[in-house]
Amino acid sequence: MSVTREYALEMVGGHLIIKAEGQALLLDTGSPVSVGRETTCRFQGREFPLLPRYNDMTTESLSETIGARVDTLLGADMLSWFTVDIDPETSRVAFGRDSTMPGAQVVPMERVGGIPVLKIEVAGKAFPALLHTGATVSCLRGADTRPFPFVGIARDCYPGLGEFATELRRVPLMIGGLAIRLVCGVLPPVLEQALVRVGVRGLVGTDLLRSFRVGWSPGFTELHLLARRVSAGVERFVVPSLTLVGTALARP
Repeated sequence: MSVTREYALEMVGGHLIIKAEGQALLLDTGSPVSVGRETTCRFQGREFPLLPRYNDMTTESLSETIGARVDTLLGADMLSWFTVDIDPETSRVAFGRDSTMPGAQVVPMERVGGIPVLKIEVAGKAFPALLHTGATVSCLRGADTRPFPFVGIARDCYPGLGEFATELRRVPLMIGGLAIRLVCGVLPPVLEQALVRVGVRGLVGTDLLRSFRVGWSPGFTELHLLARRVSAGVERFVVPSLTLVGTALARP
């Protein structure tokens, strides 16, 4: 990979934060737009527009929800410009324009409403799911998770939806021919209905980084997965109050 620049990665309860020019930037492919205190953000030599809020979400409310300072949310509109390589083992994120991760499994993706969607398979059935780096825990429909082992309950406060509780279950699934077990929550009904209307039945969050180095190509045309040498423990990624930040299709 020809790297334009690497940034140190801080994972706060599973959220992906980098620092650039003294600013804390949250990486969120689940938001179609970028949000910040300023009107624009200069990143990787480009000037990108920012909105002051999205779905009633601001960087101030994000900072409070996450428990860490967020100056700018980098949404899919910005993140789709680059090849991105998120390496949880070295705690680095690389941004460039060339191909990434020699030896990685390549999984086709497409964009729905500007945000990346991939195919996953659960119990022999394939369906589309969002790649959502603003979500700390993957979530599926209750019908898709119910047959699998219960591991706990988490609470979340979702922009536009308010607080909700979700069961967590350990779900075996396939992504691009790779077998993985993810601790998955259940989509809130309003979010599930909004997703189903556009043919999407779940979302894959940053808990994917427990098992893989993760990246994507410009335009979100491909997802790149490279198995970690040692999988991380669930406790690093699952927190009592999980958070799902900024999904574009959250409202009906």
